[in-house]
Amino acid sequence: MNSKLEAYLIDQYLKNEIPVSLADTTFVNFTVTNDEKSSMPDRFYLVFRATTVRAVFSFSSMTVHPQDDNVKIEWKVENENGIKNYQVEYSSDGVNFSNIGIVNSQNKISNNYEFIHYQSKPGNNFYRIGINKLNGEVEYNKMIKIWIPESASFIEVYPNPVQNGIVEIQFRSQPFGKYTFNLYNSIGQKIFSKEIKYNGNNSSQSIKPDGNFINGIYHLEILKPNGDKRVIKVWK
Repeated sequence: MNSKLEAYLIDQYLKNEIPVSLADTTFVNFTVTNDEKSSMPDRFYLVFRATTVRAVFSFSSMTVHPQDDNVKIEWKVENENGIKNYQVEYSSDGVNFSNIGIVNSQNKISNNYEFIHYQSKPGNNFYRIGINKLNGEVEYNKMIKIWIPESASFIEVYPNPVQNGIVEIQFRSQPFGKYTFNLYNSIGQKIFSKEIKYNGNNSSQSIKPDGNFINGIYHLEILKPNGDKRVIKVWK
């Protein structure tokens, strides 16, 4: 289409606008809730505007810090336009990075984002953010390193990925009492739940979900006797 135009999808329910490519397909995910306004017939409409000179997108700040047994990554961006999403990447050596999560862009003038890494390890942990643009370009912010000390107490899944469909949960210096294990699939459905009494005699507990435990990525929610909650990403 006319290169002097820009297209935007206006969402009247969420009060935002999403850039639409005039050279390729643009996919937009949306949710219909119990709120009748989320399904109104004129919720969306498309507008075309003359091309304007925009302020340059900038990645203004990024912080990484421990949060309980996890690592919290926070970043702030300015002049956010034409951004599809942010890819959070992790490395244990600062060289070989892997994708640990995707955060969708809100495409606002200024915005703050956060992501929690549930599988951090003792020692050096390196993080960076990949900025995926609507035009297909990818940029990376600078890498940040954080040192995680060896903990005297922990609760982890090992091995991970799990083997033979059995989730082995390792305990060390954990409070005695009742633990609740809830296993969720990648779309947030609870597929398994179990309660156990931990008295300190056993260093591990095993759970074996039923036939719904197919290959994929899961989140194991562990509710401790003192009310604390631990969430562990589990691979099968």
